Amino acid sequence: MEEYKTVEEMDCHALVAQVVELLNSQRYSEAISFILEAPSDTILAYGWDLVLPVLSAMQNEVDAKSDENASHCKDLLEVVTSCGKPKEVLISLLEHLQLIKSSVVFGAVLQCIQKLLPNLSRNRLVFLDLILESLHSHLKPLSASVAKSCGDQAADGSSTESQESRNLGDCLNAVAEFFSDITLDHRLQEESGTGKCTLAENDLILRYLLLFLGDTAVLDLRIRANVSPPNVARLSAQRLLSHISKRSADLIKLSLSGIATQNEGKASRTEDTGKDPPEPVSPICCAVLAWLIFVENLEQDSVPCVYTNRYIFEHSLQSMMVLLSHNSGHVVSKGVALCANLVSRLSLGEFCYMDLDNTNLIALLRCLGKVMIYSSSSVARRTALSTLVDYIKCFKHEARYILYCRMLQVEKHAGFRGLLIDCYRQDMHAALKASIHVDTFWGTNFLEFVKILSNFSSQDQMNILDDSDCVLAVLNLIQYFASVLPYHSQQCKEANQSICEIARKYAEQVKESVDQTRAHYKVELEHNKEKVRGCDVQSKDSLFPCLPPEQEAEVLKTALTRLDLVESVLVLALDSVSHCSKKSIQ
Repeated sequence: MEEYKTVEEMDCHALVAQVVELLNSQRYSEAISFILEAPSDTILAYGWDLVLPVLSAMQNEVDAKSDENASHCKDLLEVVTSCGKPKEVLISLLEHLQLIKSSVVFGAVLQCIQKLLPNLSRNRLVFLDLILESLHSHLKPLSASVAKSCGDQAADGSSTESQESRNLGDCLNAVAEFFSDITLDHRLQEESGTGKCTLAENDLILRYLLLFLGDTAVLDLRIRANVSPPNVARLSAQRLLSHISKRSADLIKLSLSGIATQNEGKASRTEDTGKDPPEPVSPICCAVLAWLIFVENLEQDSVPCVYTNRYIFEHSLQSMMVLLSHNSGHVVSKGVALCANLVSRLSLGEFCYMDLDNTNLIALLRCLGKVMIYSSSSVARRTALSTLVDYIKCFKHEARYILYCRMLQVEKHAGFRGLLIDCYRQDMHAALKASIHVDTFWGTNFLEFVKILSNFSSQDQMNILDDSDCVLAVLNLIQYFASVLPYHSQQCKEANQSICEIARKYAEQVKESVDQTRAHYKVELEHNKEKVRGCDVQSKDSLFPCLPPEQEAEVLKTALTRLDLVESVLVLALDSVSHCSKKSIQ
């Protein structure tokens, strides 16, 4: 080993250079001894210059999976923290957070910051704000990256978790531990009479607790039976929620508003930090809080509910839609579960037609419809479907009729349109059976409804296969109307005759489209057979040029089977309409 000057003889740059040399040689114990032997005023003045090389060394050892060396680096970081100027060391730690890729290093930094806090009491609130803002800014891109990489990974019963997700969960758990230490310090100060947590500090901490809780949304927080190790992400969410519960007098209000500030603390916080009162936190933070309260039933002892179920539902609309519209499957699954829970708390006929002025009520329907159609999770799709149907029943009959008409005029997906039409048919049957609200779903109202159905089918040339879900629903509706009407009172005869005429024209249009499409697909199937036999048929002329001939044949046969189904329902509908028309004339 080369000889070097004694620490008393060195200037600050030489001291830092010598420590860096020891770090590069992985002589961590020597580096610790060297720093401890240095003049205290030198380390006090320039110790913050050592933060970057020590953090870099620790991250390298963690990447190399050298636990022993990483532990030595952690000890070295603690020595630098204890010997340097608290303010400068803190700022250096926060400035170099972007170097940290591992939860191990992140946790070590948090422990050092915790040790520095008591020495920053003069401007504690300002420094605490800076610390929490820096920590959240560091984790926010990681949370976004997890959401992007996981995509629709919410998948049915899958317990697989990416390294990135585990890292985020461990980091959030370290944050929860950091808040535990802060809470412990507050309690010890109160018990000793040396101080207490001010309202401004409580509001600040509460706000960041909510923000960190929002970062757990992209993680799988389900309870996993017989899975080891335990779900750290869920543990971190539970711990963050526990801290929130201790600092908030009303968890439900917090989940609805996202305003993590006590009214009496606003002036104090503004005065202490020089900042304006904070804006409400992101809806996703409120949504995760609501999910933990209502779906997971956590912290129930702290949520005495003094709000009506409708109030909770209406004030949670934005939160639910944020979750349902997210690109992460884990987030969407939370949104579906929260929506299902809050809808189940509503009464039948909770909303009237005047409530439809709240456009978010209809927007939620569309969000549920998209999950029902596009989610890769069968559990999410099924839950979204059942929730959507239950949600529609929460509208009074007059409002429901308006809802059907509005949705069918804007909704383009055939499956969703078909579901709405099936729901309308069920309402027709229920109204007729109970002899109430008949005017709402029958007569002239039904005529207007049928006009809407015929309009969207005639705007463009009907693609019978793509629209088959909707077409089948319309044909079933026509058949039901025509088969039931002759056995009930013949009110609104003119309207009923108009309905039969529109239905007949619609059925003829469907028949024409079915015949044309079937003829086309039969020709394609013959071409496919020639390709299978090895005949020279240009694949670019095929309907599905990218598919191998065998797969293309299966697709064509499935399409022809679907056309047969549509035609069979069409025949029944036409027979019923003809019979109904004859009865009406008699």
